[in-house]
Formats: sequence, structure tokens, C-alpha cells
Amino acid sequence: MSLLKPFLSEKAKFLLDADAQVHESILKFEYCLIDKVNLFELSKVTQLWNPSQVLREDELWKHTCFEAFLNPLGLEIYYELNFSLKPAWNLYRFERYRFPQPPPVNSDFEIQSFNWDSIENKLKVELKNKTKYKKFKIGLTAVLEEKNGNKNYCALEHLGSQPDFHSQDSFTIIRG
Repeated sequence: MSLLKPFLSEKAKFLLDADAQVHESILKFEYCLIDKVNLFELSKVTQLWNPSQVLREDELWKHTCFEAFLNPLGLEIYYELNFSLKPAWNLYRFERYRFPQPPPVNSDFEIQSFNWDSIENKLKVELKNKTKYKKFKIGLTAVLEEKNGNKNYCALEHLGSQPDFHSQDSFTIIRG
């Protein structure tokens, strides 16, 4: 697990760990939020959703959303994955940095399992990789919305003066 750092928040009152694993055609993502001061409105019920219950939805990043960015090694293209506890998810493919806009929805990956552990505040998502790509540079990120509406933009690395999850320089994990 790797610690995701909030953008411009040295005194964050929470911790967010995340990890990504690639095993042949299966990708696994895990996010664990430690929120001792109860900043966030999270489901109090443990859920093991059937893939058909996890709907695709746009603009999940406007509220609490766990994300992953996948860049097939040696290529310019990359994918953005969004996971929400609604439950909802989406997948976009970009040809290069933030292009095209709006990004088209993509089906190169498919939900296999989507599980929320309310006791540990842990989200586990498993996807089937339907592409020929097997090795990725990965960026793990999240938008965490507090009960008061404040948003925390968390990533492995923040490289600019604004949060920018699309910067491939911040995709620091290599898996596959």
C-alpha cells in the first residue's frame, strides 16, 4: 500500500492508502481511508456488490471518488478509472494528455468485483483487462469530499501548482 497525499494539505486529518496489482488479465485496486475525526460521509454498511449492480456514471469525481490512471508502458494513451460508493464506476480512454474532451466512455476493462468494507473503510475493486496491454504505469488518486463540502485531492505525487491527476509524470507505480 502507498500513502496518497492531499494536495497542499500538510496537516491532513485523515490517511488514505492505496494499491494496484496486475495479474495477467486481472487488475486489483484497493483504497483504505483512515478517518478518525469523521470528516467524510461514508457508507456504514459493508457491501459486496454484484458487477451488474455497479452502474456506469459520468462526473463521479465531483464527489468522493477513488481513481486510477493506467498508462500502457511505452505508449502515450492512458485510461482513467473512477469508482464511487454509490456504487458506480466509469472508464475513459485518452489518446494523449486530456485529449479528447470530453473523453469517450470505454469498455476495455470490465468490473469483476466491487466491495466496500465499512469497518475498515476499504474499497476493493477487481477488473478484467480486455486489452492486449499487460504492463502499466499507474497513478492512484482520489477526490474525498468532506461533510462540509470541502474537497481533498489526493495522489501519490502532486507535481504542479494545481491538482492534476492526468499528468503521466505522477504515474509512479509500474505493474504487470
